[in-house]
Amino acid sequence: MIFKNKVLNFFFFNILILFLILIFIEFLVRIIYPQNLHGYMGVDIEGVRFLKKNISHHHRLGDNYSKYEFGDNHNRIYPIDNKKFLEDKKIMILGDSFTFGWQLKDKKTYINKLQNVFNSYEFLNMSFPGWGLSDFTKAIDLKCLKYKPKKIIVHLNTDDFNRARISQAYKIKDNVLISNVEEIKRIKVENEKKIKKLTLFKKFEKIFLNKDPMPISEKISLLKEIPGYKFLINNSHFFIIVRNTVYEYLFTKKNMKNNNTQGNNSYFNYKLYWPSPIYKLDNNQKNEALLKGKLNILKMKELANECNSDIYFIYLGWVNFNILEDLNNPTYLFFKYEKNFFKKNEINFYDNTNDLKLVHSNPEKYLLKNDYHPNELGSELIFESLLNEYTKILN
Repeated sequence: MIFKNKVLNFFFFNILILFLILIFIEFLVRIIYPQNLHGYMGVDIEGVRFLKKNISHHHRLGDNYSKYEFGDNHNRIYPIDNKKFLEDKKIMILGDSFTFGWQLKDKKTYINKLQNVFNSYEFLNMSFPGWGLSDFTKAIDLKCLKYKPKKIIVHLNTDDFNRARISQAYKIKDNVLISNVEEIKRIKVENEKKIKKLTLFKKFEKIFLNKDPMPISEKISLLKEIPGYKFLINNSHFFIIVRNTVYEYLFTKKNMKNNNTQGNNSYFNYKLYWPSPIYKLDNNQKNEALLKGKLNILKMKELANECNSDIYFIYLGWVNFNILEDLNNPTYLFFKYEKNFFKKNEINFYDNTNDLKLVHSNPEKYLLKNDYHPNELGSELIFESLLNEYTKILN
């Protein structure tokens, strides 16, 4: 009996010590290496990822670290010199990861620099990594009447048309663009029902032992159903580090090594993404991307008119489509052969290509390390090149 009590005391003592150590580690992590208790920085609204509201987001990728602040309007907010904006001078900014300011500190993003030049206006930078034409349309559709911007500025990049094709936010019926929100809701409900029917063992099996490819988003959905996981992920910075380490091995590096998509010596090869993503699209897919993209542009013009906002499109010019031959890229095909679409439909359009010749001649100098987004030098060039267009639009 005495021996049994000693064993129990020893066991509980060690559990207590372990618990105190974990609390101490948690405290250190919160102070030195804080994580994102809110999870990913995006929230799904009608098939489109928007920035979460009113949070700080820590973004670490390799040696790079950035902290983003998001405001009440699904927008990235900046340390603006003058915050006394006029009520009727809101400017809705839409774009992808370039315009968002991927891996750049606030003051180094070209939107922040433009905001400080035109500081009587309030820039609502709602841009989100991975956005394309359908996402821009949905943002205007859902938010324009609420925010009532004086102007909307859409920043186009190298992948907008194909992203419109694969987006589920809208579908084409009889050559008309219509919302796909009901279908999105139906699929979401069906997936939630399937997950709830799985036993705990089946969930573990699908996450860690499933040989068939499964999107990371589905694995995360399954993990959230495991008892205790949701509590830990919402409250423990240390647990998130452990979880991210497991993700990195099981769902990212392991898959990339198996697929060998980016070479043997590096997980990233910028030449695969420069000057634009590599596609393998058939003619039907390219035609679908072009049609859906053009319908989205027309829809944006229509929605902007409905909320009494002027709308402008600017091609950033990061890639010179005048000299590039990329017949698999629908965005290339549009700018190469159908750029008069804007003029024909009386849509304000600016082409920034000629102002980024330095980037075209030496892209690696203006790219983030192990990435294909603009670094600080690249962001500065884009800022300087956009000044002329913004002056015409805002003055």
